[in-house]
Amino acid sequence: MPEDLNEVFVDVALACYDRVRKLQPGSEDAEAAEHAISMALRGNRTERDRSRLLANLLHNSRFSLRRGRARRARAMEECRSLARQGIVTGAARGFIDRETPETTRIASELTERLSEEASRCGSHGPRVLRGLLADETYDEISNASGVSLATVDRTVRRLRETAEAAGLRRAA
Repeated sequence: MPEDLNEVFVDVALACYDRVRKLQPGSEDAEAAEHAISMALRGNRTERDRSRLLANLLHNSRFSLRRGRARRARAMEECRSLARQGIVTGAARGFIDRETPETTRIASELTERLSEEASRCGSHGPRVLRGLLADETYDEISNASGVSLATVDRTVRRLRETAEAAGLRRAA
């Protein structure tokens, strides 16, 4: 931010703050006014007429926001298109999960390995595994299996190590 903002830029920024307070939060006009504040505080314009500067900043900020939304929409459509082709990008919701004989077999083998390891953990092991697969919390698993949270944690670590040894990578 420039050190020597003149009074016009400060007045325009204050007018934009006033607009933001009066407008519906999240509306396009409120977003444009918020963006105009940052544009005004940059002070890199030569306009000295308050009303003209305010109008220009609001116009330019609306244009900038709309252009950004259009850019994001194009990018999301491209990601959806890639997802429909089975290419995972990490940006599109609802990826297509194609079940193939290979993925079914891999999942079955992993489930068998995890079940075997869970049984080796003790009588609570299979219940801990079922709880994990049902997306239960550690507290819920602990209560249902009748063991402490520390035991649940140790069992989960062993199951995770088994999954990693089978080729699954830890989530980031």
